[in-house]
Amino acid sequence: MRMMKNTVPGRSYTKSRIAAATLAALGTGALALGAAPAPTFAATAHAQPQEAMLTAEQVARDVGIARSAYARIHPGYTRYTSAADMDAAWDSIIDRARADGGMSLGDFYLALNRTLALIRCDHTKAELPKALAAQRAERPPYLPLRWTWLDGRALVANAAPGTGLQRGDEILSVDGRPIAAMVAEITPYLPIDGYTEWSRRGAISQSREYQGGGLDHFGSLLWDYEPQARLEVRGTGGRVREISVQRTDYDGWLALAAPEEGAANFPDAIRFEELDARTAYLAVDSFVNYRNPADPEAILDPVFEALAQGGQDTLILDLRKNGGGSNDATYGLMSYLLAESYTPMKDVRVATIELDDLRPYLTSWEPQALEPDPRAFTANDDGTLSLLPGLVEGTREIEPQELAFGGRLIVLIGDANSSASTNLIAGLKANDRATFIGSPTGGSAQGVTAGILFMVKLPESGIAARLPVLFQYNNVPAFETGLGVAPDIAAPMTAQAFLSGGDPALEAALQLAAIPFTAGTAPAEAAPQGEIAPLSLAQFEPAMGAGWTGELTYTDYGSGKLVSIPTRMELSARGKRTVRYAIAYPGESSANSSDSWKIGKDGQSFAGMPLTSRSAPGVQPLQFVTQAMGEDAGRPALIRMTYRLGASEIVIEKQVRFQPEEPWLLRSRYSYSR
Repeated sequence: MRMMKNTVPGRSYTKSRIAAATLAALGTGALALGAAPAPTFAATAHAQPQEAMLTAEQVARDVGIARSAYARIHPGYTRYTSAADMDAAWDSIIDRARADGGMSLGDFYLALNRTLALIRCDHTKAELPKALAAQRAERPPYLPLRWTWLDGRALVANAAPGTGLQRGDEILSVDGRPIAAMVAEITPYLPIDGYTEWSRRGAISQSREYQGGGLDHFGSLLWDYEPQARLEVRGTGGRVREISVQRTDYDGWLALAAPEEGAANFPDAIRFEELDARTAYLAVDSFVNYRNPADPEAILDPVFEALAQGGQDTLILDLRKNGGGSNDATYGLMSYLLAESYTPMKDVRVATIELDDLRPYLTSWEPQALEPDPRAFTANDDGTLSLLPGLVEGTREIEPQELAFGGRLIVLIGDANSSASTNLIAGLKANDRATFIGSPTGGSAQGVTAGILFMVKLPESGIAARLPVLFQYNNVPAFETGLGVAPDIAAPMTAQAFLSGGDPALEAALQLAAIPFTAGTAPAEAAPQGEIAPLSLAQFEPAMGAGWTGELTYTDYGSGKLVSIPTRMELSARGKRTVRYAIAYPGESSANSSDSWKIGKDGQSFAGMPLTSRSAPGVQPLQFVTQAMGEDAGRPALIRMTYRLGASEIVIEKQVRFQPEEPWLLRSRYSYSR
């Protein structure tokens, strides 16, 4: 085997030849990518001594500035949540401050983040103010370990020496609080794109965005804590014990990087290996190329030259650790994977270029973005403005590189993908260029609200919040509203695989790679189309029982908006092939219902619909898809049902397609946890 390094002797990194976006309207630097009821904000107990307080008038002023800035400038402000729901959320912050005679800085920061999370844009969030960061430096909140959240379990990935913890130990509680309850409490503060609820998983436990995981970051503001943390731990042998550990600072937390983490910067994020004479492996863990800029071609050319010289006809591209980053790195890699020229974005829009009264509160790494030139835009019927084609890098055509790989491409994807990495995945899918293995991505296949960011500086609190300026529409033939990209072959990481040291996605990719590849065969058709592994009632056992709580999200065909309502569920087995369910809607008992799903005698159908795909046998949670013609809203439609059932999560999603050329529409989604 031959390992390629990500540095090239004798060559220095220069500014990217794949030029950064040049916008006469919005600046000249690189473009970096990186409906719910209004929340009621409960009072919180803070660990911060002598925390700064804001008067109700100060809170109202900052809320007014933030509300105006986001409502007018954010191109996805009402993409998923109605203006009325957003107004109610903003008002609730002011109402609470007036009722309580003011608000602490920490509570305002929490309330602001929770409201911004309703926009459902992963690039929209408030940054920790300096005053709170200084207090955090004085009283470190970080647990001296790295952990991962899998199947509703907090599993240790790495721990500081002397803690008595080892990889695979399970954290059950912290300072007497059950870890599952803590995760549930911080979840509303973690932004996601659209309805990719699963994409919060990584940010819960470890995220450089929050200088520590979401649990440490938001938890230190929600709950009081001491320098010593009490942990209830279940060891790998099953014994439960309680230990005390000394909390650490951010530098100490950083030093505990676990194998699951990828590199932070693109120049350090490339790993290439020739597995055998036929198969090579390339991992690209980050597209972030603005901290230590490097020429993507200088990094990637030697890799693809080695691939060409090695003669491998199958490339496994591992993007699972890649959360996005810069367009130059993203499109640089794309140019080595395309068979034909391709324009990644079909449109880039802004909500407004009228910024006069807000300009005093806005900053940007692109100062010219604050003085947009009207000549660079065309008006749309919906009131938005489109940038002229070619001004933004993504609207310019990408030509395949001379060393572009033309063989079978297998791409490993997962819930950490978002922003630019999901855009790359969506572009490869649009070109029928790859087989995708793993789990559904975060981000948006339709396109993200990202690109150039404004920072909104709120004068009373001193908090700065990120405000995306551009809605970047990916050039894809179809997408699922509010979702990223789903794998062709489901092979999610599970707690069982983590504990045993397994890697289901890579194992599935290697199995596919072992099948001889014939040039000219579409990658997604390279594997034989044999019978799908049958379903059986035993596979549903982890999901059986009561205690399931969650929500139903459905499309109101009258308004076209998504509506969410709380719901509970209970599953039970009946006979040898029947799963019985009972659904309750708190406060609307007249809507309660119960029914059953039947597994086909051959295990190839469920609830009367044929099975089209499923996760590998023995892998939990169980995930499968059924599809058949039916009727929706009185119209003939192709109906697709996606089921994900495990010990701690149930998701049941219905999508419909009325015409073959139309995108899939989300009709309903039940999401539960326990």
